[in-house]
Amino acid sequence: MVRRLRPCPGHGLPSWGSSGSGGYDKVNNFLYANLGAQVQLGDLGATLSGEFLRYIVHSASSSANLTLTSGRYHALVAYGLANDQFVIGAGLRAASLQLSQSNSLVPTNSPSILTMTGAAPEVGLLVKPNDLPFRVGATVRAPVNGSTFGTSSGTVDAQGTTRAGSLALPTQITLPWELEAGFAVQVGPRPLNPSWINPHEQESRVRNNIADERARRERRNEEIVTRANRRTSLPERPGLIVGGVSYALADLIAKIEAFMQAQNDALPTASPMPTACGVDESTP
Repeated sequence: MVRRLRPCPGHGLPSWGSSGSGGYDKVNNFLYANLGAQVQLGDLGATLSGEFLRYIVHSASSSANLTLTSGRYHALVAYGLANDQFVIGAGLRAASLQLSQSNSLVPTNSPSILTMTGAAPEVGLLVKPNDLPFRVGATVRAPVNGSTFGTSSGTVDAQGTTRAGSLALPTQITLPWELEAGFAVQVGPRPLNPSWINPHEQESRVRNNIADERARRERRNEEIVTRANRRTSLPERPGLIVGGVSYALADLIAKIEAFMQAQNDALPTASPMPTACGVDESTP
């Protein structure tokens, strides 16, 4: 006999498809948590979410209560088309269940009696025309059938049923298949579907303008440096004409220096200066 654990309609609490003879007939002290994260890079987005329900199953025959923790998870990626007016997404949904012997809602190191997990794909489509006050969406989810993860510490009775105390343990957990569709209409001046502007496109225009301006400055600086080099640099042997005779600049400078040296050599040597007594002080 297959014993399934599935969500109950309305409040989402798991129910036992076949619990065997009684013993655990009261649940109390509920703790619910919902976590999620979303990342978007241009037209591509990713979402990871999880919801957890934890409560205590009280034993009618003993003080050894059980704590049940169930979880449902979604890992999805989606891509926007036609300026984000059509969004197509796909991913996985998963379910988990853990049964441990504990009297506390706070997770502890209490030993796990049973752990079950399972996963299945899901796809969806969202249509949201720009500047129109409505949107339509649909989702299809495959059924999730989870089995025992690891080993179970329950005991098997004479009928072959695995039990934790007097509670019959399930052999699998099930989330049924789902087909969902819906629509939304915005009444009032608030826009429901404003046109989406890709921030990467806005940033790319700014980056291109900065790159163009940087390139223009580099070209201008190169032109300034080139003009300055033309003004200050001299050819190796520039030609000059002096008195009708053509000279190389280096030769002309050498001739001028030689002429100045010859003029210095032709100057007369200064005579020794006499002392007051007419004796040359330079004579020893």
